[in-house]
Amino acid sequence: MSATIPVVIGVGDLKNRSNRLEDAFEPLELMLKAITVALKDTGISTQDGKALQKSIDSISVVANWTWPYPNTPELLANRLGCRATYLRESEHGGNAPAELFDEAARRIASGESKVAIITGGEALASLGAFQAAKKFPPPGWTHVDDTTSIWERRHKSNLASNYGLGLPMQVYPLYEAALRAHRGQSLADNHRESSELYAEYARVAAQNPIAWTHGKEPDTGDTIGKHARQLGVPESQLIFPLGGAGTHDYEHFWERSSFHSSRSLSSCLDATLAVSNVKTEDIDLYDFYSCFPVVPKLASLHLGIPIYGGKRPTTLLGGLTSFGGAGNNYSMHAITEMVRQLRRGNGRIGLVLANGGVLSHHHAVCLSRRPRGDGAPYPNRNPLPRHVSDAQPAIAERANGSARIETYTVQYDRDGSPLAGFVLGRLDENGSRFIAITTDGSTLKDLGSASEQIGKSIWVGSDQETGRNTFKILGSKI
Repeated sequence: MSATIPVVIGVGDLKNRSNRLEDAFEPLELMLKAITVALKDTGISTQDGKALQKSIDSISVVANWTWPYPNTPELLANRLGCRATYLRESEHGGNAPAELFDEAARRIASGESKVAIITGGEALASLGAFQAAKKFPPPGWTHVDDTTSIWERRHKSNLASNYGLGLPMQVYPLYEAALRAHRGQSLADNHRESSELYAEYARVAAQNPIAWTHGKEPDTGDTIGKHARQLGVPESQLIFPLGGAGTHDYEHFWERSSFHSSRSLSSCLDATLAVSNVKTEDIDLYDFYSCFPVVPKLASLHLGIPIYGGKRPTTLLGGLTSFGGAGNNYSMHAITEMVRQLRRGNGRIGLVLANGGVLSHHHAVCLSRRPRGDGAPYPNRNPLPRHVSDAQPAIAERANGSARIETYTVQYDRDGSPLAGFVLGRLDENGSRFIAITTDGSTLKDLGSASEQIGKSIWVGSDQETGRNTFKILGSKI
């Protein structure tokens, strides 16, 4: 039996901008409303739409941060009145939308599924409004046993947490600093590049009706799957997934081979293009996950396209900063917008790159207005291993002696004063990597200056009482 060609027949997004308590919808309701929009988007009749809804046999849900349901796919199946036999909720991570989309396309291609739904939703603004009003839990929301934040329940003690290090706002700057130094950029040039990149993203978000900043002035195929035809979906609505790939880096960021590149990100992009049978020059539209500038920078540099100011921006949504967080679900909106842009003829092939953790998890997918040019079926497996295999440096939990700074970041208080400096360094004696912290005033002043600190000589020692390594800068760059 020949493989079925998977097609996207309907997409839907929903934005609840109101912070009024009486307007608040829980994530489950937002997902159901978005699914209703997607069913309508197929263009088929209301009667056929109801039959389509009942025929949903696969439900995949991006785990949400707002309201930790124990069984979201099952709740959705019950509310939709369908008998879905495949129910899956992702792990937490911004890579999940692309991963679930890729998996659903594979199941349809193999005949395991006919009608698949991939969804997700967050109600962070509504939840924040309830908390501010001291009305918690929100009345009418589905009961959950544990409303502790996901971060609190998932937080684990490890080498980095001993230093108070590990939050995205701490780890991504370590990559940004290392990439800047690797490219020979000054701090001012790097800051200007990041500003121009995000200004470009903000301009895109201002034109996107489902972005939180929409309307605001921005900062400066010959063969089609039989089932879709039987449903009567107009052929102009059909968008074809071409392929996808994903992998995970070492969970502990300090165990990765370098900080000026991401092995999981580059492997993900290369494999996605390969299994989709397309080249970079074939791609017309991009959306790169962009919680911090370093993610789209790394993706652009790897693909050899401009970081900003190119023929087209590397976002369709406007990036997390301007579009709005959407939690793990950001790249789901990127996929739906990619479908709309391709339908309108704004491009022929698009690429969505989704990122999770702290440059920890990556998955990408290619979509097209036409089926695969080589006539091959949709790839039946993820071409990448679950985890990258990369050389790991030796780690010195207790470090003593002369060393050099591999990368660094400074954490500041709300008033702009430096609180602590963190380095990942290498011992001169054997090249082992270590984590170290300082609160020394003169060292913090050096770290926060405009001069390059990566490569500088430092002296590191282990504090026996706290078990932390501390350091002081000894001299100029080596």
